[in-house]
Amino acid sequence: MRIVADLHLHSKYSRATSRDMDVENIYGNCCLLTTVGDLLRWNENFRTPGDAVGKPVLDAMQTPMTLADGTKVDYGFGLFLRDDAGHREVYHTGATAGYRALLTRRIDDDLSIAILCLVFGTGIAIPVSIAWLEHRTRTRGLETLRIYAERGEEPPASVIEAVTTVTNVYGRPAHPPRPPQTRANHLAHAAASTVIAIGLAGLVWWRVSAYSEKGAGIVIASLVALFFAGSVAARLVYAYYAPEK
Repeated sequence: MRIVADLHLHSKYSRATSRDMDVENIYGNCCLLTTVGDLLRWNENFRTPGDAVGKPVLDAMQTPMTLADGTKVDYGFGLFLRDDAGHREVYHTGATAGYRALLTRRIDDDLSIAILCLVFGTGIAIPVSIAWLEHRTRTRGLETLRIYAERGEEPPASVIEAVTTVTNVYGRPAHPPRPPQTRANHLAHAAASTVIAIGLAGLVWWRVSAYSEKGAGIVIASLVALFFAGSVAARLVYAYYAPEK
Protein backbone atom coordinates (compact mmCIF):
# COMPACT_ATOMS: atom_id res chain seq x y z
CA MET A 1 0.00 0.00 0.00
CA ARG A 2 1.42 3.37 -0.97
CA ILE A 3 1.50 6.15 1.61
CA VAL A 4 1.96 9.78 0.64
CA ALA A 5 2.23 12.99 2.60
CA ASP A 6 -0.31 15.81 2.72
CA LEU A 7 1.01 18.33 0.20
CA HIS A 8 -1.38 21.30 0.41
CA LEU A 9 -0.14 24.74 -0.46
CA HIS A 10 -0.99 26.95 2.51
CA SER A 11 -1.43 30.69 2.59
CA LYS A 12 -3.16 33.09 4.92
CA TYR A 13 -6.38 33.13 2.90
CA SER A 14 -6.38 30.12 0.62
CA ARG A 15 -5.62 26.44 0.36
CA ALA A 16 -4.95 24.77 -2.96
CA THR A 17 -3.24 21.77 -4.46
CA SER A 18 -0.01 22.17 -6.38
CA ARG A 19 -0.06 20.86 -9.95
CA ASP A 20 3.51 19.68 -9.44
CA MET A 21 2.92 17.81 -6.18
CA ASP A 22 4.45 14.35 -6.23
CA VAL A 23 2.31 11.70 -4.54
CA GLU A 24 4.47 8.72 -5.43
CA ASN A 25 7.73 9.01 -3.54
CA ILE A 26 6.83 10.67 -0.24
CA TYR A 27 5.90 8.61 2.82
CA GLY A 28 4.26 9.69 6.04
CA ASN A 29 1.60 8.89 8.58
CA CYS A 30 -1.41 10.04 6.57
CA CYS A 31 -2.98 10.42 3.11
CA LEU A 32 -3.27 6.82 1.95
CA LEU A 33 -3.74 6.06 -1.71
CA THR A 34 -6.35 3.38 -1.22
CA THR A 35 -9.86 2.21 -2.11
CA VAL A 36 -13.07 1.66 -0.18
CA GLY A 37 -12.50 -2.07 -0.63
CA ASP A 38 -9.11 -1.88 1.08
CA LEU A 39 -10.55 0.21 3.89
CA LEU A 40 -13.32 -2.32 4.50
CA ARG A 41 -10.75 -5.12 4.54
CA TRP A 42 -8.81 -3.14 7.13
CA ASN A 43 -11.96 -2.87 9.27
CA GLU A 44 -12.54 -6.60 8.90
CA ASN A 45 -9.19 -7.15 10.60
CA PHE A 46 -10.70 -5.70 13.81
CA ARG A 47 -13.47 -8.30 13.77
CA THR A 48 -11.23 -11.25 12.95
CA PRO A 49 -7.65 -10.25 13.86
CA GLY A 50 -5.02 -11.71 11.57
CA ASP A 51 -1.28 -11.59 11.33
CA ALA A 52 -1.07 -8.02 10.00
CA VAL A 53 -1.84 -6.35 13.35
CA GLY A 54 -1.99 -8.24 16.63
CA LYS A 55 -5.04 -8.28 18.86
CA PRO A 56 -3.34 -6.34 21.71
CA VAL A 57 -2.69 -3.45 19.32
CA LEU A 58 -6.23 -3.55 17.93
CA ASP A 59 -7.68 -3.56 21.45
CA ALA A 60 -5.55 -0.56 22.40
CA MET A 61 -6.81 1.33 19.34
CA GLN A 62 -10.40 0.77 20.50
CA THR A 63 -9.88 1.57 24.19
CA PRO A 64 -10.51 5.14 25.42
CA MET A 65 -7.34 6.78 26.62
CA THR A 66 -6.86 8.29 30.07
CA LEU A 67 -4.90 11.50 30.45
CA ALA A 68 -2.31 12.09 33.15
CA ASP A 69 -4.88 13.89 35.32
CA GLY A 70 -7.28 10.92 35.12
CA THR A 71 -9.61 12.42 32.50
CA LYS A 72 -10.97 9.89 30.00
CA VAL A 73 -11.15 10.97 26.35
CA ASP A 74 -13.10 9.50 23.45
CA TYR A 75 -9.96 8.62 21.52
CA GLY A 76 -7.94 5.43 21.39
CA PHE A 77 -4.59 4.82 19.73
CA GLY A 78 -5.53 6.50 16.45
CA LEU A 79 -9.33 6.07 16.38
CA PHE A 80 -12.27 8.05 17.68
CA LEU A 81 -14.76 6.19 19.89
CA ARG A 82 -18.35 7.06 20.65
CA ASP A 83 -21.69 5.61 21.72
CA ASP A 84 -24.61 6.48 19.42
CA ALA A 85 -27.86 5.55 21.19
CA GLY A 86 -26.38 2.30 22.48
CA HIS A 87 -24.46 1.50 19.29
CA ARG A 88 -20.68 1.47 19.82
CA GLU A 89 -18.88 3.16 16.96
CA VAL A 90 -15.20 3.40 16.01
CA TYR A 91 -14.36 5.88 13.27
CA HIS A 92 -12.00 8.40 11.74
CA THR A 93 -12.31 11.04 9.07
CA GLY A 94 -9.75 12.34 6.60
CA ALA A 95 -9.19 15.31 4.31
CA THR A 96 -6.59 16.45 1.83
CA ALA A 97 -6.80 18.99 -0.99
CA GLY A 98 -10.28 18.54 -2.53
CA TYR A 99 -10.92 15.07 -1.11
CA ARG A 100 -12.78 13.84 1.96
CA ALA A 101 -12.92 10.41 3.62
CA LEU A 102 -14.78 8.58 6.34
CA LEU A 103 -14.20 5.09 7.72
CA THR A 104 -16.55 3.97 10.48
CA ARG A 105 -17.45 0.67 12.10
CA ARG A 106 -20.45 -0.10 14.30
CA ILE A 107 -19.25 -2.87 16.55
CA ASP A 108 -22.60 -4.13 17.82
CA ASP A 109 -24.22 -4.01 14.36
CA ASP A 110 -21.29 -5.76 12.61
CA LEU A 111 -21.32 -2.98 10.01
CA SER A 112 -18.57 -0.96 8.33
CA ILE A 113 -18.94 2.08 6.06
CA ALA A 114 -16.15 3.59 3.96
CA ILE A 115 -16.64 6.84 2.02
CA LEU A 116 -14.13 8.42 -0.35
CA CYS A 117 -15.36 11.43 -2.31
CA LEU A 118 -14.66 14.92 -3.57
CA VAL A 119 -15.40 17.72 -1.16
CA PHE A 120 -18.60 18.76 -2.94
CA GLY A 121 -19.89 15.19 -2.70
CA THR A 122 -19.81 14.93 1.09
CA GLY A 123 -23.15 16.71 1.42
CA ILE A 124 -24.76 13.86 -0.53
CA ALA A 125 -22.63 10.84 0.32
CA ILE A 126 -22.82 11.07 4.12
CA PRO A 127 -26.62 11.62 4.42
CA VAL A 128 -27.23 8.79 1.92
CA SER A 129 -24.97 6.49 3.94
CA ILE A 130 -26.78 7.35 7.17
CA ALA A 131 -30.17 6.72 5.53
CA TRP A 132 -28.93 3.40 4.17
CA LEU A 133 -27.59 2.44 7.61
CA GLU A 134 -30.97 3.15 9.20
CA HIS A 135 -32.79 1.21 6.49
CA ARG A 136 -30.46 -1.79 6.81
CA THR A 137 -30.72 -1.86 10.59
CA ARG A 138 -34.50 -1.75 10.54
CA THR A 139 -34.65 -4.40 7.82
CA ARG A 140 -32.52 -6.79 9.88
CA GLY A 141 -34.78 -6.27 12.87
CA LEU A 142 -37.91 -7.03 10.84
CA GLU A 143 -36.19 -10.07 9.34
CA THR A 144 -35.71 -11.45 12.86
CA LEU A 145 -39.42 -11.10 13.59
CA ARG A 146 -40.31 -12.68 10.23
CA ILE A 147 -38.33 -15.82 11.12
CA TYR A 148 -40.39 -16.26 14.28
CA ALA A 149 -43.60 -15.66 12.32
CA GLU A 150 -42.72 -18.35 9.75
CA ARG A 151 -42.12 -20.81 12.59
CA GLY A 152 -45.49 -19.93 14.09
CA GLU A 153 -43.80 -18.91 17.32
CA GLU A 154 -44.30 -15.87 19.52
CA PRO A 155 -41.04 -13.93 19.86
CA PRO A 156 -39.78 -13.78 23.46
CA ALA A 157 -40.11 -10.46 25.22
CA SER A 158 -36.32 -10.12 25.26
CA VAL A 159 -36.19 -10.47 21.44
CA ILE A 160 -38.93 -7.89 20.93
CA GLU A 161 -37.15 -5.48 23.26
CA ALA A 162 -33.83 -6.02 21.48
CA VAL A 163 -35.38 -5.55 18.03
CA THR A 164 -37.11 -2.38 19.19
CA THR A 165 -33.80 -1.02 20.48
CA VAL A 166 -31.90 -1.94 17.30
CA THR A 167 -34.47 -0.60 14.87
CA ASN A 168 -34.69 2.66 16.79
CA VAL A 169 -31.28 3.76 15.44
CA TYR A 170 -31.12 7.22 16.92
CA GLY A 171 -32.69 6.38 20.25
CA ARG A 172 -35.91 8.24 19.57
CA PRO A 173 -38.74 7.20 21.88
CA ALA A 174 -41.69 5.61 20.18
CA HIS A 175 -44.55 8.10 19.98
CA PRO A 176 -48.20 7.05 19.77
CA PRO A 177 -50.04 8.15 16.61
CA ARG A 178 -51.21 11.74 16.81
CA PRO A 179 -54.97 12.28 16.90
CA PRO A 180 -56.43 14.10 13.88
CA GLN A 181 -56.65 17.86 14.21
CA THR A 182 -60.10 19.26 14.88
CA ARG A 183 -61.86 22.09 13.07
CA ALA A 184 -60.89 24.47 15.87
CA ASN A 185 -57.19 23.59 15.43
CA HIS A 186 -57.29 24.38 11.71
CA LEU A 187 -59.18 27.63 12.27
CA ALA A 188 -56.65 28.70 14.90
CA HIS A 189 -53.78 28.09 12.45
CA ALA A 190 -55.68 29.94 9.74
CA ALA A 191 -56.20 32.92 12.03
CA ALA A 192 -52.52 33.08 12.92
CA SER A 193 -51.49 32.83 9.26
CA THR A 194 -53.98 35.55 8.37
CA VAL A 195 -52.44 37.94 10.88
CA ILE A 196 -48.94 37.26 9.56
CA ALA A 197 -50.00 37.60 5.90
CA ILE A 198 -51.83 40.89 6.52
CA GLY A 199 -48.93 42.23 8.57
CA LEU A 200 -46.38 41.45 5.87
CA ALA A 201 -48.64 42.81 3.12
CA GLY A 202 -49.07 46.02 5.10
CA LEU A 203 -45.34 46.32 5.63
CA VAL A 204 -44.70 45.89 1.90
CA TRP A 205 -47.37 48.45 0.99
CA TRP A 206 -45.93 50.97 3.48
CA ARG A 207 -42.34 50.59 2.30
CA VAL A 208 -43.29 50.82 -1.37
CA SER A 209 -45.74 53.72 -1.04
CA ALA A 210 -43.72 55.77 1.43
CA TYR A 211 -40.16 55.11 0.24
CA SER A 212 -40.62 53.60 -3.25
CA GLU A 213 -38.54 50.68 -2.06
CA LYS A 214 -38.08 47.87 -4.58
CA GLY A 215 -35.23 45.82 -3.16
CA ALA A 216 -34.83 42.11 -2.36
CA GLY A 217 -36.47 42.60 1.04
CA ILE A 218 -39.74 43.64 -0.61
CA VAL A 219 -39.67 40.62 -2.88
CA ILE A 220 -38.99 38.23 0.00
CA ALA A 221 -41.67 39.78 2.21
CA SER A 222 -44.18 39.55 -0.66
CA LEU A 223 -43.40 35.89 -1.23
CA VAL A 224 -43.70 35.09 2.48
CA ALA A 225 -47.04 36.92 2.60
CA LEU A 226 -48.26 34.86 -0.35
CA PHE A 227 -47.09 31.70 1.40
CA PHE A 228 -49.11 32.46 4.52
CA ALA A 229 -52.10 33.48 2.40
CA GLY A 230 -51.94 30.07 0.73
CA SER A 231 -51.65 28.48 4.16
CA VAL A 232 -54.87 30.22 5.19
CA ALA A 233 -56.68 28.80 2.17
CA ALA A 234 -55.37 25.30 2.88
CA ARG A 235 -56.35 25.46 6.54
CA LEU A 236 -59.87 26.58 5.65
CA VAL A 237 -60.25 23.59 3.35
CA TYR A 238 -58.98 21.26 6.09
CA ALA A 239 -61.35 22.87 8.59
CA TYR A 240 -64.31 22.19 6.30
CA TYR A 241 -63.63 18.44 6.32
CA ALA A 242 -62.20 18.12 9.84
CA PRO A 243 -64.29 16.81 12.75
CA GLU A 244 -65.61 19.39 15.18
CA LYS A 245 -64.13 17.63 18.20
